[in-house]
Amino acid sequence: MRHLILLVVEDEFIIAESLQESLEQGYGATVVGPCPSVSTAMAAIESGPTLDAAILDVNLSGERSFPVVDELQRRGIPFVLVTGYDQHSLPVEYQECPTIQKPTTAGAILRRLGQAGLNLEVR
Repeated sequence: MRHLILLVVEDEFIIAESLQESLEQGYGATVVGPCPSVSTAMAAIESGPTLDAAILDVNLSGERSFPVVDELQRRGIPFVLVTGYDQHSLPVEYQECPTIQKPTTAGAILRRLGQAGLNLEVR
């Protein structure tokens, strides 16, 4: 698998730390973040390295990550929404976005990103 630069947007510290560790150690990815809010994610997109893809929790301490989704779509960056909710509970304009339900694994997320258009081979 090629080296990936992945934005992780997750507000739960333990989940974010575990995902970052799995992506870096298990898959050799570079993680930008984890970002716990929309504002930190937007700043990372603006000032960070060029992203290959992003992994976004939908609910960030009551704030929704949809402005980040809009920016990623504008830039053509593949992403996956990670949520504990059913995909049909998302606002209509985001129901077609690639999603995966929590709990999940880094491997499952990367496979879903592959289905969403990220060119990679996941073991």
